[in-house]
Amino acid sequence: MIDAPPEAPVIQDLVRCGLDRAGLSISFDDELQSSVVTIARKAGGNASEFTCVRSAVWGKVDLAFEDEKLAGDYRSFEAEVGLAEVRWQARHSLAERGMLEKLPDFAVGTPTDKIMQDIEQFCSIEPGEALVLYSSTLITLRPDFLKIPVRPEFECLMQTLMLVDFEKHGLSFGLIGNEMLAKEEKE
Repeated sequence: MIDAPPEAPVIQDLVRCGLDRAGLSISFDDELQSSVVTIARKAGGNASEFTCVRSAVWGKVDLAFEDEKLAGDYRSFEAEVGLAEVRWQARHSLAERGMLEKLPDFAVGTPTDKIMQDIEQFCSIEPGEALVLYSSTLITLRPDFLKIPVRPEFECLMQTLMLVDFEKHGLSFGLIGNEMLAKEEKE
């Protein structure tokens, strides 16, 4: 007689969060190269359990939901919590180096070029060397700034970009994938 494999600890943790075991399954996704827990509708689940669910799975497995609304709500929750964590880490790191109180703050109406230059200078980077305006509202990193090994100023730059309130200026910061850049360079 062959014993069934033991239940994965992450499944047990999700049951402790209030999900029904009968609606949980775990599999390995070759493309992701990761285990994925699927939360079926019969597992139940609602937004009040998201904190526990995130704690149970974070760094261990990916999640998939049968219920698209629940999936969307969880993605929104995860993005909000993740952003808060990244901002806390950035604030903490800059404070440890005595830089937080010197963080540039930009008045509404400050020209985009001035914002980018001041951020670069704050991190001891020559203006125009790291940041570029990709579209009228999207600031991104120059591909040639992202060479390996990364420059020591990169950490300061990323932390600063996490803390600047780009929204009040009608701007955002994002990364452009290499495939998209290669395609645009050919055009």
